[in-house]
Amino acid sequence: MPNTKELGLETETEFYSGFIAPAGTPEDIVQILHDAIKEIMEKEEIQDLMITQNLAPSYADSKDFGQTIKAASDQNKKSMEELDLIK
Repeated sequence: MPNTKELGLETETEFYSGFIAPAGTPEDIVQILHDAIKEIMEKEEIQDLMITQNLAPSYADSKDFGQTIKAASDQNKKSMEELDLIK
């Protein structure tokens, strides 16, 4: 099966990575994890490392990250429907 470039399609790829706690995790633990991850993501050395790996460093809280993932999922579904890959 040809890839998108071979089909003459201009595409871009986005990759999202995040941390998810199990359902029922106590809120105080979620807050501790949130604060620690945010602090790490803001460190200059982490930002630099991500850039050297061709990653766009960014931080989103759970609400914003959820909205980003939903929007990407909706766009992926639309694209696959337009290419007749799914109905």
